[in-house]
Amino acid sequence: MGIYILHHLQLQLHQLLPEKLQTQEIFNRGGINITEDINKDKLEHLLEHWIEHNKNHSQSFNEWGSRIRQAGFGKVADELLEAEQKMDECTQILERAKEKMDNE
Repeated sequence: MGIYILHHLQLQLHQLLPEKLQTQEIFNRGGINITEDINKDKLEHLLEHWIEHNKNHSQSFNEWGSRIRQAGFGKVADELLEAEQKMDECTQILERAKEKMDNE
């Protein structure tokens, strides 16, 4: 959950910066300065970050889906559980991409 909160705080801060600073790409994305060249180590780190980030979202959707269902919002809970499934599918794709790093 900490990564999730940090990510959203970065996005909120980014929106508060003057446009000139926003275009300088000063933020890190998954620990990688996006103005740097991408190499295998950095790409692996980024994929690991995305995988962990997605797993955190998936867990949150599951937990909130259960709470929301108990509160009587079954249709909303169904949508959250579908979002959880889709997030898990995205995570599987990212994990496959990470596995392919060895072949590059």
